[in-house]
Amino acid sequence: MFSNAPDPRFLSLLNTAYQPPSPPAKVGQGGRQIWEFQPLQRGVTSLSFKFCRP
Repeated sequence: MFSNAPDPRFLSLLNTAYQPPSPPAKVGQGGRQIWEFQPLQRGVTSLSFKFCRP
C-alpha cells in the first residue's frame, strides 16, 4: 500500500499481485507482493510504501 502515491505524470501502476510462499507454507510465513509500474515520461517522482497487516 502506498503511503504517498507517485506523481501520475511520471509513473503509472500497471499491476500488483501477491505471490504466496512455496509449499509447505508455515503459519506466519510471508509471501511476496509484486508491483509493476510503467514509466510515462522523464522526470523525478518518489514511491513510499507502508506495511499493513490484516
